[in-house]
Amino acid sequence: MREVIKSMFDEQDTRIVEYASGNDAVQHYAADSPDWVLMDIRMKGLDGLTATRQIIGRDPHAKVIITECLEPSLRAAAHSMGTYGYVAKEALVSVKRIMGLAEETRR
Repeated sequence: MREVIKSMFDEQDTRIVEYASGNDAVQHYAADSPDWVLMDIRMKGLDGLTATRQIIGRDPHAKVIITECLEPSLRAAAHSMGTYGYVAKEALVSVKRIMGLAEETRR
């Protein structure tokens, strides 16, 4: 899945950093300071929602999009913690749309 996401941004001047676990994402977020975080709900170690909660807790301006968020309760949890959105893995093309909308609202 990470390869699919990377291929979506090959044409842009976008640096992509990958982590295989929620623990790694939380641990390295500050040092890598990414513009965006695409966080899967199901990950090794910390699950994606817990990792997201910790990242946003440390950086309230973190821009996180949750992937594979189909259950309404998970969507509500993602929304309540301040994520920019959520997409099903089958609709990853929506990630670029969410990022574009966020950039437009900042202008």
